Amino acid sequence: MIGTSYEISRAGVLLVDPYNDFLSEGGKIWPRLKEVAQHVGLLENLRAVVTAARDAGIRVFVVPHRQWQPGDYDDWSHPNPTQRGIQERHSFAKGSWGGEWHPDLVPQDGDIVVKEHWAQSGFANTDLDLLLRQHGITHVIVIGVLANTCIESTGRYAMELGYHVTLIRDATAAFTAEMLHAAHELNGPTLRARHHDDGRPPHGDSIGSITAVIRIPDDHGSPIAGNVRNKPSTVETATPPMHEHSRRRPLPPHPVALARPVQGR
Repeated sequence: MIGTSYEISRAGVLLVDPYNDFLSEGGKIWPRLKEVAQHVGLLENLRAVVTAARDAGIRVFVVPHRQWQPGDYDDWSHPNPTQRGIQERHSFAKGSWGGEWHPDLVPQDGDIVVKEHWAQSGFANTDLDLLLRQHGITHVIVIGVLANTCIESTGRYAMELGYHVTLIRDATAAFTAEMLHAAHELNGPTLRARHHDDGRPPHGDSIGSITAVIRIPDDHGSPIAGNVRNKPSTVETATPPMHEHSRRRPLPPHPVALARPVQGR
């Protein structure tokens, strides 16, 4: 595979929807993605990416969903199924514990919190594009939840706006293995910037491949994967074929021919 060079000052991590309702025990939505999240080591990998990014000087942009408030969507002409679900469950309600950041993913000094998005894209009707451009960001690494809704939509919108997009399949999760598979193995290759030497799109990047970009250490304090050549403000990596955390048992097989309606949150 060809390598991809990331200039530290031009790279940004987009951390999407790190709310308690999504990521914490007792959260309203956590039970629906818990199995997939635990399979991929979601929380461990989210912590690893944001910590390593900050340590490397890569800016973290927190991309939050709209915090539900009374009256939201009540008089909308055509709210989508996700918005109807939020309306019924009061997901991420403003002032509630579920609408607070997961304790391990609270924004830190130097992070930028983007205006809340109402649907699935972190760009639509927010200031994300403005903030990225004002900080000189050209390469975005998109992590968080849900893989087949907000992550995929935000990544695709970024591609349409001209950004270089990296998705990390084990720093995202979905309600089912099929949804995760669709986001990263079927749809993801159409928006990611990396390609195999023969021009074919790759499978989703992994926590192992991105370690070469931001130098996440393994248990022994050295990078887990990738070929790293440090320059004054640049790191260059060649993406390994699959993720290095093969200690985890794989997700169930994905029936790619099976179409299922996406359920609201």
